[in-house]
Amino acid sequence: MKLKTIFVSLAAALSLNAFSQGAWNPKPTFAGGPRSSCIGFGVGQGAYVGLGVDSNSFRRTMYVFNIATDSWVQAQSMGGATGQGLGRNVAVCFVISTKAYVGTGQGSNPFFDDLWEYDSGSDTWSQKANFPAGGRRSAVAFAANSKGYVCTGQDVNFALRNDLWEYNPASNTWLQKANFPGTARRLAVAFVINNRAYVGSGDDGAFKGDFFEYDPAANFWTPKATFPGTARYGATAFAIGTKGYFGLGYDNTLANRKDFWQYDQPSNTWTQINNFGGTPRSNAVGFSVGSKAYVACGFDGNVTLDEFWEFDPSYTGIEEKDGRSQLSIYPNPMKDFATVELGDELQQDDLRLLLIDAGGRIVREEKQIRGQRFQLERGDLRAGIYFYVLAAGEQELDAGKLIVQ
Repeated sequence: MKLKTIFVSLAAALSLNAFSQGAWNPKPTFAGGPRSSCIGFGVGQGAYVGLGVDSNSFRRTMYVFNIATDSWVQAQSMGGATGQGLGRNVAVCFVISTKAYVGTGQGSNPFFDDLWEYDSGSDTWSQKANFPAGGRRSAVAFAANSKGYVCTGQDVNFALRNDLWEYNPASNTWLQKANFPGTARRLAVAFVINNRAYVGSGDDGAFKGDFFEYDPAANFWTPKATFPGTARYGATAFAIGTKGYFGLGYDNTLANRKDFWQYDQPSNTWTQINNFGGTPRSNAVGFSVGSKAYVACGFDGNVTLDEFWEFDPSYTGIEEKDGRSQLSIYPNPMKDFATVELGDELQQDDLRLLLIDAGGRIVREEKQIRGQRFQLERGDLRAGIYFYVLAAGEQELDAGKLIVQ
């Protein structure tokens, strides 16, 4: 293929969204250290992550990532100065306007039933009416039509639940609504599109992949397309605009996963997209802020994690070649440098390696390549996903994707 054809193809992909599968970009690691089963939410230009459990204890501290400055700042811990003993994991969280509501979960006093309102403007917490169904862990929560909802989970008797409760912040009251129609379960997920909630996956004694739509206006549930990947619990989900996203988790092969999928509301269909950029994991937290989403922390089967990743659904690019590629770059993702190794079929004169960013711009050109391998320095490359093209003159010999952390 001629090299100019690569750029025509890339331009077409960018305009037609032909290969729009999203990009995972590593961000500065979570300032609170490695944790699992945190809460996360977005308000304004802030991405908030907090609570969870580390290798030693349940936590209540919270930090905010400033998207504009690409940096973390500590926020007020849950409960404020008087909140000792409120550390917990597998809590619920939902956002209404500029305020977040956090409650339930498991901690030093297992199976909390409290609810707290966090005001991002004043960085303060105030306690609200307790969750009326009693202590609960591993439930899901979502917000729609200016009200919050808590559903499923495990109660203080370790019984799995399928009840649904609505919280009205205007009156500080709870009201029971139509039960979730699937089996009672824990560690499910929820996301909201156009004021309709989608709840699914989880563990009812077996791994689950079913999904149901909840219409708050009608107080009615409708079964939706079953997730086509492996059934799982402890997955991660969020919505951006009119699309839902679901992935990660611990599945019925008894392994953590890194696959990610997109749910289309009008067609009620799932499509697999680019894999998560980090290692396979479960119990990570995911949430959207404007047109992007963020995934933080989790458990990889051995240790808790402090990674923080940004997902950009608008990213498009050329397709990667299959396993017959004669060029390899490792490590990939790279940090400071990577080794580029050429197969025997690529040993020729006039070789050059081009790095292309998401906008189709050439950001690096390595010329006069000699030998079987050479070192690619990061230099001024920003963190993100790039496409590489190996060319001889105007002839494209190989192409693929390189992630820079």
